[in-house]
Amino acid sequence: MADLQQLESIYQEYEDKLAQAEKQAGLFAGAFNMGDDPRKDACNQLFYETLGQWVRDFLESNPTPEEVSQAAAWILGYPAANRESGTYWMAYAAQGHARSLIPLLEREAAEKLAQEFNRQYPRRDRMPVQRELMKALSARTGASGAHKEGGILGTWLPRVVLLLIGLTIAHLGVTLFLLANLGSDPFNVLIQGLHQLMPNLTHGTVHIAVSLLIILVLLVIDRSYVRIGTFLCMLLGGPIIDLFNMLLGGIVSPSSPMAVRVVAVVLGCGILAFGMTIVIKSQAGTGPNDLVAVVLSDKTKWKFGPVRVGVDVLFALTGFLLGGTVGAGTLICMAVVGPVAQVFMPFSEKICAGFTARVRSLQQ
Repeated sequence: MADLQQLESIYQEYEDKLAQAEKQAGLFAGAFNMGDDPRKDACNQLFYETLGQWVRDFLESNPTPEEVSQAAAWILGYPAANRESGTYWMAYAAQGHARSLIPLLEREAAEKLAQEFNRQYPRRDRMPVQRELMKALSARTGASGAHKEGGILGTWLPRVVLLLIGLTIAHLGVTLFLLANLGSDPFNVLIQGLHQLMPNLTHGTVHIAVSLLIILVLLVIDRSYVRIGTFLCMLLGGPIIDLFNMLLGGIVSPSSPMAVRVVAVVLGCGILAFGMTIVIKSQAGTGPNDLVAVVLSDKTKWKFGPVRVGVDVLFALTGFLLGGTVGAGTLICMAVVGPVAQVFMPFSEKICAGFTARVRSLQQ
């Protein structure tokens, strides 16, 4: 007889085997077809098939509604609780096995699962199997179409507020970085280089043009990444930096002691990384230049930190070859922002989820 303890052991065994495969793999395993890719290890397919067999055995054991609810909650909730683990993507795909459990859920349990599912897996991030699961949950609750999340205000008000908070924090970091005057951030090195090719245009005009080009490319690749927040980031970044320049210009400047300027750069990069993760996890959209790393990380399934470092290196190198200026601050930014952002991601996700839940509860 299949039981819930056995279900947990299936996931634990998968974690152990994948961790062993990752440990045995080299630093660049899977990149450019070098070495053994842990994502293609046999333990992944074995986990998927074992979970499917468990669900079939579980249904044959005539489980109680409470047991069905616990099993479905575990299978649907595991990926969200393990986003930073290598098990995430296969466990995410394996959620399809829970489809046969949903018709046995009591309506109240299905309603609770649907609410949690909407919170954990935003619509733009869902694969076809998650869309089918949401339809099944909605049908079980008696709702028509997608599960309601509290209307426009309940969905977008907290997202936009979080985005604006994150955007303000991020550009406080950018301002500290710029006031230290130890080199441009990688994206602006690229803009400087392109500006050398188009001297008749202003730096700001080139910045907007490149941002719009990124947006157009994303509209072709996957338009779900382009949201209202993408345009807010593009339009509000400059004014926010101008405000912080006015407030902090007398504290940090090119004439400050070198130690103060270096601290300002490092602190600014850390603040930028934190604010950037709030913007990303707000689910209202992300700035065009940050979206490059987000999309590449999502599509390749590689961790965000290394991908961000790689994108920053590409921006800075291309800009430098075109005539942009690279300084010590540029190198610090490339080394610090990506890894620090990866550390902040789970923390920022909890902040955003808690804030969103709080706003919705106040509306009820």
